[in-house]
Amino acid sequence: GYNSVYACNFHSAYLFYPFNDPHGASNAGLVTLSKYKINSALRRSYPISTGFSKFLDLDRAFSVCRYDLEDGKQLVLVNSHMSAYDKGGTIRAEQLAFLNEFLKEEKTKDNYVIVGGDFNHDIADSAELFESQQKRPEWVYDLTDEDLTEGYKIAAATNAPTCRGADIPYEKGVDYTVGIDGVIVSDNVEVTWIENIDL
Repeated sequence: GYNSVYACNFHSAYLFYPFNDPHGASNAGLVTLSKYKINSALRRSYPISTGFSKFLDLDRAFSVCRYDLEDGKQLVLVNSHMSAYDKGGTIRAEQLAFLNEFLKEEKTKDNYVIVGGDFNHDIADSAELFESQQKRPEWVYDLTDEDLTEGYKIAAATNAPTCRGADIPYEKGVDYTVGIDGVIVSDNVEVTWIENIDL
């Protein structure tokens, strides 16, 4: 009973990594489900590394679902997954610039825009918020309203983290945790509630 959109962001006939326990065949992507009719959908490719890491990293992308509204504008829902762990943050900066160009274009149309997903940045200003015995890792980059094109803001919950360091087995209060998931909304969209599911 739902409209659905699938945007592939990783496909490998056989990923021989990690070498001691390979992933094997992989086919993964971003899924958007909607109770309402999606008028159109498109997959947009983020810039990715051109080095060897491109064989191990996801083909980062975002999907764009458009809904025609009675006022002649569109509701634009974006499902995004940006890169992580790139040394120096170069690829993440390129991806953010790419997303900002898209957001700027939608702003000129005065559309209602909601970008949700995994930004692989501290989007919740939560770097020091959650108890941890580990120091902040070098892969944690901040994403704030000032990094966005004009007319957009971030909404992210801080009731629970959404990412952890994976260098040790998880133990609450020991592992470093941070909030990297949330939404970016245009200034004609009001966020009234947002919460992370804390299991």
